[in-house]
Amino acid sequence: FSKTLDTSELYKINHRTSDTVTVSDDMAALLAKGLEYCEKSDGAFDITIEPLSSLWNFTSGEAVIPDEADIEADIPKVDYHNLVLSGNTLTFLSPDTTIDLGSIAKGYIADRVTAFLEEKGVRSAIQHRDAETFCGQG
Repeated sequence: FSKTLDTSELYKINHRTSDTVTVSDDMAALLAKGLEYCEKSDGAFDITIEPLSSLWNFTSGEAVIPDEADIEADIPKVDYHNLVLSGNTLTFLSPDTTIDLGSIAKGYIADRVTAFLEEKGVRSAIQHRDAETFCGQG
């Protein structure tokens, strides 16, 4: 679900050469949930925020505020209505539309891990962390 890792499915979707792409079952499920939240929030939450989120480059480690002109230029690219998901087929109605799932992917993954553990009969679990690392000493 990474937008920056060039081997990830989402990266490949965002760098597509066609308006229509076939996505995996997990990607389709996550996109469906994301689009549901987009609809419920009337666009206040929007998985097509990628053009704007990339301007901030949150992964660089540097606090840089993008130029206002760049922000204004990318705002029209954000619109979840430009995505049509039908089963495992995702269609882009605009070539400028790209996706950022960072806001919901971790929750989706946690839900999938929980379901997997429940299927295996696990009734209770706690994530163990190395105490030194967890306390910031490692």
